[in-house]
Amino acid sequence: RAEHDPGVMNRLLSTTRLTQLMRGGKIATQAAAVRLDNVLFTFMAGEIFAQFGNALRQRLDYPKLLNVAVCFGDTIGYVVPPECYSQGWYEPTATRLSPTAYDELLDEMTELLFTVAH
Repeated sequence: RAEHDPGVMNRLLSTTRLTQLMRGGKIATQAAAVRLDNVLFTFMAGEIFAQFGNALRQRLDYPKLLNVAVCFGDTIGYVVPPECYSQGWYEPTATRLSPTAYDELLDEMTELLFTVAH
């Protein structure tokens, strides 16, 4: 039988704005973070690269982190690391986000995770 313990589960939902590539300005999207016991979860609308999760783990020094992408029904496309734009990969040509959007989302998720982890 599971009992609700507010110390075991903590969650936070945020609306963040990421810089668009083509039209300039910002695009609104949602991001969320949840802690269940000693495991952190992120939920994002975009498709992220593996190094995004690795960067979050390094920033937080929290090894148990699972990222869930393409959430909230409003996919924003690929969230591409800035260095990939010059490498000729497919994803930078298929995203509507600017190279700065990766770090913007990384900063937002770091803040959300820090809040729910502590």
